[in-house]
Amino acid sequence: MSINTLNIDQTAEFLKVSVSMAYDLANSGVLPGAKIGAKWVFIETELATYLSNEVANQQRKRAERADHESSTPEPVRPVKIKKQQTKESIPSISELPAIP
Repeated sequence: MSINTLNIDQTAEFLKVSVSMAYDLANSGVLPGAKIGAKWVFIETELATYLSNEVANQQRKRAERADHESSTPEPVRPVKIKKQQTKESIPSISELPAIP
């Protein structure tokens, strides 16, 4: 049985990320790999599984967000109600005619 392994540069290329990002993901335990001596070693099939799982997780999250956004009602905006004036309304003091 032969296991195809990748170094950090090959892993970065496989995942289409920078080498720096691959180091960050490996050091944080996100990527399935092992540090053998001073070098990182990754099994290609495990990286493919990681990538497949990541695609599925992100796709599920996007679908959940889209479902939530489509089911969230539009916010109700307050409406200003103008005071209606009638002919029978009582005038204010400033509206009364001046007394001579």
